[in-house]
Amino acid sequence: TVRFGIVCPTFLIIYLCTFSERIIRYMQTLMMAAALIAGLGIVYMTMIGNALIMSTYYAGLMLVLMFSYSFVWMRFIRSTLCGWIIIIVYMITASWKSGLPLEIFANNAFFCVSANLIGMAMCYAFEYYNRRDYYLRRLLSQQHQEVEAAKNELEERVSERTVMLATANEELR
Repeated sequence: TVRFGIVCPTFLIIYLCTFSERIIRYMQTLMMAAALIAGLGIVYMTMIGNALIMSTYYAGLMLVLMFSYSFVWMRFIRSTLCGWIIIIVYMITASWKSGLPLEIFANNAFFCVSANLIGMAMCYAFEYYNRRDYYLRRLLSQQHQEVEAAKNELEERVSERTVMLATANEELR
C-alpha cells in the first residue's frame, strides 16, 4: 500500500508536473517532498514489518539517499536536510521499537549515516562544480562580448582609414 499507493503515484505526479513550465520554480520543493515521502515510507514499512524486515529495509533508505543526493539534482541544503530528517526518524523509530538487537541497530545506523555523509559530499561536489562552470561560462560570455565589441570598433576604424587612404590616394593621383 505504501509503495504502490503513495510513493509511486507521488513520483508519477511529479514526473507529469515536469511538463509544465509553471511548475519549474517549485521543482526543488517537489523533489524534496518526493524524497521525504519515499524515505519516510520506507521507515514506516520497516517499523510495521517483522524483525527480518526491520533489520534489512535500511538498504532502501540508502537508495532514497542516492536518489535525493545525485539523481534529481536537488540543491545541497535541501538534500542534506531531507537526508538527515530521514536518517534521524529511522534511528528514533528503530530504537523505539523493540525486537531489533543493538548490534544490528548500530550496524544499520552506521551504514545509513555513512551513506548520508557520502551523499552529502557528492551533492556538494556536483553543486560546486555546476556553480563554478556557470561562473566560467558567464565570464567567457562577457569576454566574448568584449572581444566582439573590440573587433567591431577595429573594423570601423579600418573602414575609416580605408576611406582616408582612398581619398589621399585620389588626391595624389
